[in-house]
Amino acid sequence: MRRASSATDAMQTCEREWHLLQSYISYHDIRAQHGLDDIAASMRRLCETIIHDEAQAPPHALGTCSAYLVENNILNDLVSLCLPDEPLGILNEFLRMCTTLVLHIHVPWFLANEGVAHALLQLLRSCNKKQQKPPGLVELVYALCARIHQQPDTLRVLVQLGAQLPKERPADRFPLMTCILRHITMNGPPGRHMCTSLVWVMHALLTLGTNHGAAWPALYFDQATCSDLAKSLNEAVTHAFNHLPQHLDASGPRSQETWVYDRFDKNVQWYASTVDIPCLGTFIDLLWLIQNLWRLGHAAKDGLIGDQVDQLLTEMTDQFKLRFVEACLEPAIHASLEEAPNEVSLYAMLCYLDVLLSIMEPCTPLSRCISLYSRSMSDLVTKGLQSPPPTVFCALQMSKTLSRWILWHDTTLGTSMRTHHTSMAFPLIAMAETCQTPRFRAAFSHRFLQHLLTVEQAMRDDPVYHDIPSLFHQQHLVYKPIDIIQQSALPSEHSLRPLTYKLRHFFSSSFEENLAVIETLGTLCRSPLLRLKGLIEGGHEEMDEDTLPIITFLLYTLYLQSRSLRKQIPEFDLHLEHRKIECLGHPLQEPLYDEDHSACPLFHTKSPEQGIMTLQNMFESGQWIPNTNLRTENPSYILDGVSMEKAWSTMVPVCPCDAPTRGPWSDDTIYEPIDVSLLHVLDNSIVLEEACLEMACILLLRDAWGIPS
Repeated sequence: MRRASSATDAMQTCEREWHLLQSYISYHDIRAQHGLDDIAASMRRLCETIIHDEAQAPPHALGTCSAYLVENNILNDLVSLCLPDEPLGILNEFLRMCTTLVLHIHVPWFLANEGVAHALLQLLRSCNKKQQKPPGLVELVYALCARIHQQPDTLRVLVQLGAQLPKERPADRFPLMTCILRHITMNGPPGRHMCTSLVWVMHALLTLGTNHGAAWPALYFDQATCSDLAKSLNEAVTHAFNHLPQHLDASGPRSQETWVYDRFDKNVQWYASTVDIPCLGTFIDLLWLIQNLWRLGHAAKDGLIGDQVDQLLTEMTDQFKLRFVEACLEPAIHASLEEAPNEVSLYAMLCYLDVLLSIMEPCTPLSRCISLYSRSMSDLVTKGLQSPPPTVFCALQMSKTLSRWILWHDTTLGTSMRTHHTSMAFPLIAMAETCQTPRFRAAFSHRFLQHLLTVEQAMRDDPVYHDIPSLFHQQHLVYKPIDIIQQSALPSEHSLRPLTYKLRHFFSSSFEENLAVIETLGTLCRSPLLRLKGLIEGGHEEMDEDTLPIITFLLYTLYLQSRSLRKQIPEFDLHLEHRKIECLGHPLQEPLYDEDHSACPLFHTKSPEQGIMTLQNMFESGQWIPNTNLRTENPSYILDGVSMEKAWSTMVPVCPCDAPTRGPWSDDTIYEPIDVSLLHVLDNSIVLEEACLEMACILLLRDAWGIPS
């Protein structure tokens, strides 16, 4: 009885408010007399009554007021009041009312009712014709698309009613899509809501076209609709890119772009941007949108409307290449290379390209349009690496992203063919050991195990690795790639040349910069998509120029340079020992090993001298003959005793380490010595040891996990 009484009261209130609104609709004089406040108040009371009654209704059934709303076609009549928007602002009130109804009435066949659907289509079509966007339009579209996402069949009535409209008016046939595309370039939450709405609508359309035998969904993938959709999306991407800040605040280390690297640690997925640059958030969201629409379409190509979907994907790719890549991205890259005035700065351009490659997945038609400019992007990275901080750090991050992106893009299907050759792990460990002072050698095993655990965790966190069991639980591990198996995916010489250049100038570069270089190289070498032959692993026995381990050999020349500096500077070992205590703490109390044995527990039967001899033989067979001035034993300056204060102020002349005498990595440029402080040399000597340990651990774990080198 209480429920019946409540329903009766709600029904009486609903009828009273509706009759009052009808009087406003029928008589213009009454409408003008009462104004917006009275009409809006009546509409709000009507809406509140319907929602309250709906909350009391049984599940999966409309309340008495909702049923009354549908049976009397009240929404269609209200549209006639709101379209003229007299008095001014009544249209916004009706949009708010429709949004509330869509959000709170969950019965599927409410929106599937032809009267309700026709009223919403008429409302959207009218709003699309207005020059200025009504404030509540985006909220209504987002609420409607959310309901469509939850109940895809809700879209069926909207599509069928739109199909009855004249075919020469595509905007009227599908006003929901037109409204989304019109407002998709908005910054902040409204723009992101429109991006999400478009994905929901496209997913529902593809679902209907795939799961049902009807041909009517194909009407919305004709050539005109596909062109309009692809054109609008790519114009929005271009608009967002052109409105990005030309210069970013680079006062602090990774200031404005810090969020970029935190955002793409794992598989890229869209969520609300939390950046201080709204245009950059809009640019990211639009790139995410195009990428995910391509995914949805590609998954539905084998459905009943596969031909129409294929046409849509073709249009999207063509428009992406024409409007964004060729007309927008390419000129911006070249302008940054040429330092054109009033163009995007090098620092900002590197940041934007890093974002672009982080979102656009390789091996798709969209990414192939970008890959045509990989050489220009590599030139941009090279220029950035020759710039002062913080541009150089942004260039290193971009180098890592670009190299991995190119590797993934160029990797081909096939079966991995593993070749047996001498592992370079032990020579790298031997180099790190001999770089240490004898007193510190006892702490090496602990540091090596720390590196081993760190590298293993980094490899497990890499999204390229998949379901790799624990290294300590199983002895025979085999790496199984997710989608592709590398056959001969060699690194791009052009993209890695800037990194090898930085490695050659190791002792003259800053401590922070060398850390970034080593971290970048480590990230690349950990990737299972990269074959290490020619990088840190040697190839076959015949040492041709294509299989020289360039990174290992550069580390070896740095090792020789370090030994040369050790001979030139008196008490170098003592200074290095004190500096290591400051940086790494006191060594662990472990027993010293004999001269003929390694401090690494995995190679306790071999000596460092054997590892260095193995590397020296490979070095000479590859015709890498170092300059004699790096091995001179005559000191060019003398330090007084062991005065640490004077040691910190002493300047040491250093040159780049040797380049290969032949092959693609050769460099005949003559560089002048650069004076750096002794403290600078000591810090970089510590980093060199850590770099050797890093590369050795990568080789050991790749071999343990069955990843071909």
